[in-house]
Amino acid sequence: MFTYRGFIVESPITGEMIFLPEGVGKREEPFKPGGYWSSSLSWDDPGYALTMLVWMPSKSIGIYEEERYVGHRIRPVYDDGEPYVPEPETKEPEAIDLGLSVKWASFNVGASSPEESGNYYAWGVIEPYHTPSGHMKAGYENGYDWDSYKWCSGSIRSLKKYVTDSYYGAIDNKTMLESLDDAAN
Repeated sequence: MFTYRGFIVESPITGEMIFLPEGVGKREEPFKPGGYWSSSLSWDDPGYALTMLVWMPSKSIGIYEEERYVGHRIRPVYDDGEPYVPEPETKEPEAIDLGLSVKWASFNVGASSPEESGNYYAWGVIEPYHTPSGHMKAGYENGYDWDSYKWCSGSIRSLKKYVTDSYYGAIDNKTMLESLDDAAN
């Protein structure tokens, strides 16, 4: 019998549960706290986006700000009854009601079961930086950094989209991911 390690989140309202597999840390730090991207920029700094960090040993969850180029997992949520449409080779996740404003997918983007970790993505990027076998794609061998981040030209001060402060680039005042930039969508 194979045992999967991870963290079960149970809703005190509905009693439904989701499983967050172990090893959901940053791509380059698999045993550090695991992160899941939100679709929102940071409240204060457009170089950062909001992420849910999960500490497996202590079984605690918190909302934090993280540099947008960092590789995290994505757990889709369902809103207004619109289903998540997976890629053809993946199994369709179930919608789990945790009693929040949205329903959570039963597994991560790039996974085909709750036990699998799935892919790592930078915030606002719909393609993972690594291949299905886990190797970094061409151009991303040095991992996640401002140099390889889609929405900038090499530094945090050259952001091209989702900018709310001129220090970081041309302001567009977009604070939520557009659907074409949202890997969960």
